Amino acid sequence: MTSTFQRARYALWQHSSQQMKGTLEWRETPRSKMFVGVIPSVTLPGAVEVLRAGENYIDVALSDFQMELVATWLENLPSSVLPSAAQTDGCIQHSGPYVCLHCDYNACQTRWPQQGERVSVRVTAGVKAIGSMRKACIIITDVLLT
Repeated sequence: MTSTFQRARYALWQHSSQQMKGTLEWRETPRSKMFVGVIPSVTLPGAVEVLRAGENYIDVALSDFQMELVATWLENLPSSVLPSAAQTDGCIQHSGPYVCLHCDYNACQTRWPQQGERVSVRVTAGVKAIGSMRKACIIITDVLLT
């Protein structure tokens, strides 16, 4: 690992301050009544199994331990916000761009995770409005191939 970028990415994935832990702090905006939080992406401990993936989507299965960790992370949301699929179904379904890294922490654009492969992920959280309902969601920002 020689480049500065590789060392920085390694630190983002491996440092204890970057691990998912504790609970998030949320607030409701006065006008729109949306729930927001300042949530940097964090590393989800352990590997997840890829259910399907492509350039602009990825679905992964979580272990029971990871489901509990996500539930704890999101527990400060009010009861009016529906739980995320990661909490209820043990699955994160992400649509949209994400960064894919080789095991040497170099970004890649030609190889995407394959079904059944075990990968590490960095995630962030948010609340989506679906009509009058609000639902917690987990967003995958980075995938580290093993």
